[in-house]
Amino acid sequence: MSTTRKIRLVNSNLGKAKTIETDVDAWGELKSNPEVSDMYRGDVKAVVRENQTTLEADTASLPDGKLTDDDKDYDFTLFFVTKKSKAGASNYDDRNEWTFQDLRREVANRGMNNNGKNRNQLIADLRRSDSQRPSGSEAVNEAVNEVILALLEEVNAKVDALMEREVSTEEVVDTSDDEPTEEEMEAARSIASMV
Repeated sequence: MSTTRKIRLVNSNLGKAKTIETDVDAWGELKSNPEVSDMYRGDVKAVVRENQTTLEADTASLPDGKLTDDDKDYDFTLFFVTKKSKAGASNYDDRNEWTFQDLRREVANRGMNNNGKNRNQLIADLRRSDSQRPSGSEAVNEAVNEVILALLEEVNAKVDALMEREVSTEEVVDTSDDEPTEEEMEAARSIASMV
């Protein structure tokens, strides 16, 4: 029997967030939902914020019940975070598993023409683009990520301390579902550095 879930979706790389309601039970069903697919791309992982579970297999079960605090109007948060790679490794090793739409989107994001090209042509364009990237950029990115992680841990500790304070109703701010809150952005970055 399916359970209706309210899920907060956050992709900090795209600067997008929204809350959806669904009755699907598996990750494969959820990621095919059009509201989810515009935030999920082949180069990201889906991580449940509250328990830091990574959803990878299509058969992976979505969490049951409310994982968030009672004051939240959704059951759990699903972060879409960039896949971590080892220094020197490509983030695009799994492109053959990407959907045609994801391939077209990535080619367009890199400023290349994707009109009238088939799947193999798009993959070839991405490989050419990868080979033209400056060498050593991944090592620099890893070093920058380590510094950011240290700063985020410090910020998260301060945010946790602030969140323990009791907040009056006058201090509550109504945020739009169209963009993630700063707290969600920080938490997504923190989780991204761990997966």
